[in-house]
Amino acid sequence: MNKISKIMLAAALLLAAAFAVLVIYDKAVSGSSDGKTRIYGSQTADDSRQEDSGSKPDDSADDEAPGIYDTSLISKAYLDGAPDSLSGIDREIYDKASEVISDVITEDMSDFEKELAIHDWIVYNCTYDNKALGILGGYSENSDNPYGALINGQAICKGYTSAFQMFMDMLEIPCLTVYASDEQGDEHAWNMVEIENGWYYVDVTWDDPVPDHSGRLVTHKYFNVTEEFMRETGHVWDTSGLEKTVADAYLYAEGSAVVIRGYDELKKAAAECLNGKREELYVVFADDAGIVIEGYDGEYIDSTGSSKLYTDYLEPLRMDFSDNEIYCCIKEFNGGIGLEILFG
Repeated sequence: MNKISKIMLAAALLLAAAFAVLVIYDKAVSGSSDGKTRIYGSQTADDSRQEDSGSKPDDSADDEAPGIYDTSLISKAYLDGAPDSLSGIDREIYDKASEVISDVITEDMSDFEKELAIHDWIVYNCTYDNKALGILGGYSENSDNPYGALINGQAICKGYTSAFQMFMDMLEIPCLTVYASDEQGDEHAWNMVEIENGWYYVDVTWDDPVPDHSGRLVTHKYFNVTEEFMRETGHVWDTSGLEKTVADAYLYAEGSAVVIRGYDELKKAAAECLNGKREELYVVFADDAGIVIEGYDGEYIDSTGSSKLYTDYLEPLRMDFSDNEIYCCIKEFNGGIGLEILFG
């Protein structure tokens, strides 16, 4: 082997070694999961514990485990009306969270509507921390807590999840944080929430698109979903000690569906959907609307036609909201059949 070949071989080996180190470092700082499931939060409105619980909510804590930012003092200060008990970033988080609640929550809202408003605010106003997507991994300061999500406008999953947990506690909606992993073995966190005696899973992080872009509408693929759906989409965790997600009344489609009796009601619902920066609108037609929908769940409804559904509803809708692309599909609900309308 001549001198040049030896130099090239040495350079190649050096590059390979450097790449291996980068891969190891990336895994180390980006958060490879240790395979455990940890539960934080409250399963009842009057239970304010914050635990690192191994695989069960009532297990003893693992002192060496990486944790989720404890927001219990912030939510307690809000419920007690005692913000002066807070200092540092907790007070800054409190002030911003209180402002958000004043802006998007009203007293006449149901728990489902409050939960939805908070989910949408976080997704619309926060973006995933780009540093965490880089080859060196890691994340920006405070991206793992609500300060990153609320004030810096960027977070990783622990920032999204702890912010959602904090808001639910402030609004006295029972909520848990699940800190486990995705199917690639990387650490990941999401929430469980109880609405009207039924538990649902929520992954605020995965409802926020990467890359993010200005003006995009909020999607709800991971809002109030079942354990089965979470497992099908790459979430890995131990459900021991957790409530079963058997309820379906407040899955996003069922919980947000609007009953339509005439076109004016559909137009109003569409305007409210877009004003709320939401991508999906679900509707069911009242019996006296005279609309018959035939087909299978997920079937696309053509943009042309002569049926009453098309001439009285879909064609006027496309004309009145011509600035948006509109896609309509048949949607089967537990109580019947309706439409899924997507705005683009």
